[in-house]
Amino acid sequence: MEKGRGPAVASAGLKSRLRSALALGLLSLTPNLYFGCGDGEKVDGFSCDESYAFDASNTSPVRLRIEGRDLLGPDGETLQLRGANLKNIDAEQARELREDLQFNFVRMRISFEGDNRDDNDPTGFSAEFRAELDAWVEALAAEQIWILLEMRSDDETTNDPALYDPSSSVFAPYARAWEYLGCRYRTADYVAGYGLLAEPSASRGDKEPVDTLTAFQLALMERIDATGDTATPYFVGPDYNYDTMQYRYDEYFTALAAFEGRLVYEVNSLVPKPWIQDGTVPDGVSKAESSYPQPAPANFDFLLEPKEGEPFEVPRDLERIFSTRSEEPENFPALLSPEFEAWYLSFALAFAEKHQVPMVVDQFGASTFAAGQLAYEQDLLTFFEQNGLGWARWSYNAGTADRMIQGNPEVFDFYAALPP
Repeated sequence: MEKGRGPAVASAGLKSRLRSALALGLLSLTPNLYFGCGDGEKVDGFSCDESYAFDASNTSPVRLRIEGRDLLGPDGETLQLRGANLKNIDAEQARELREDLQFNFVRMRISFEGDNRDDNDPTGFSAEFRAELDAWVEALAAEQIWILLEMRSDDETTNDPALYDPSSSVFAPYARAWEYLGCRYRTADYVAGYGLLAEPSASRGDKEPVDTLTAFQLALMERIDATGDTATPYFVGPDYNYDTMQYRYDEYFTALAAFEGRLVYEVNSLVPKPWIQDGTVPDGVSKAESSYPQPAPANFDFLLEPKEGEPFEVPRDLERIFSTRSEEPENFPALLSPEFEAWYLSFALAFAEKHQVPMVVDQFGASTFAAGQLAYEQDLLTFFEQNGLGWARWSYNAGTADRMIQGNPEVFDFYAALPP
């Protein structure tokens, strides 16, 4: 398969030679086409041409189709997305994902930061990172695994209100990087979609962030479409890190109506946080109340009720109210009841049903130190699939060891044994 400039897909040997060439000064990180910028200057847009295509001969790349809440595969059948989050991948790991775990979907994080980022390169990325990303895409596509390319920058940039302003010098390099990604991977098979910004935080600069975030998403989609890719779906989600409660705002659909039929929405399910992260619980929660499952309360309304004297405004601050209530030891056991997930994701599900859009749970899964972890994950998976939600567990090989599928035999075997 011929690949265009960008550079080509890198094997382990090629990547080793690439590093050596860089070290010896025999290879420049900057291709002939140059759109550099100085500090504080606006970065020019990326200039897309066929030479950047991943596979210029592929005029009909394999893509998902969207029909209402359903995602359809190449055979026209409804596709249940099942998979995991990745930090990188090789051919053997991709085979393991497909054959042993029977996954058909991954959420591949693209980190636009550190050594991966190069503002003096027309693509916005370093040559070495582009080679690595090509290799990941090729390995996954060879196994017919659907790839969500989801980008995020460093926390300082992602939390900067200027990122969400399409006229700013902070937005410009981020948009340029997306133009490159759209230009290159529009010809790659099995790209499930483009995740515009993983877990956005426009609320850092705007307590009512819906208009700000949707304007940012709309601007990026228009820039990517301008590269010639008008078929690949976009994966989008609401503020507060894809929080389910933000889906009470219909504007996350209506503001993006120009892209109706190409939108897949994301929501995460990472509650209760300390238990999921490392198996711990707040002080005051007994050992008996620290394992899954716990009895359900009569209802969960108390999790959204402000207390007297608290500076919360309803409904604007529902996310903050929930965060505060969920950390209180007397409320914590309710979060470990099987009924909690249905209540928690009811916001996202109501949005998906009302607007007839696909919804994917982009992150879930608990630490191996969490008591009742696999029973908890089994109940989540049952709920997701009964309600038409795709899913990507955190994680296959990213983050701390106790959160991974890889390297944890019980977790691996649990997922490998899931019925088709």
